[in-house]
Amino acid sequence: MENVLMQVCREMHNLTKRQVARKLGIPATDYYDLETAKLAMTPVHGKALETLYNIKSHYFLEASGQLDQIRTLKEIIRQQKDELKRINALMEGGYELLHQDRQSKAS
Repeated sequence: MENVLMQVCREMHNLTKRQVARKLGIPATDYYDLETAKLAMTPVHGKALETLYNIKSHYFLEASGQLDQIRTLKEIIRQQKDELKRINALMEGGYELLHQDRQSKAS
């Protein structure tokens, strides 16, 4: 998942991720993790981006926060799907037991 605002700003200024990292004074891996929303953005990061791109820091922080919310919701959905699979497997097992019990009683 990309922080599209960071990506667009970087590309509009014809900068590489490594160049932006250098300008922000952070390791390139940290910048990559910020842009891909693997690392939570701090107000310090937001201010540094504001200075670099002349865009208010709250836009960068808001975009990062929204990506965190999306990631959380995706994880909740994944967990619910796993739980539904387990419930369906239990129900199928119960149906098979019930069906076998009825067949043995009919015999």
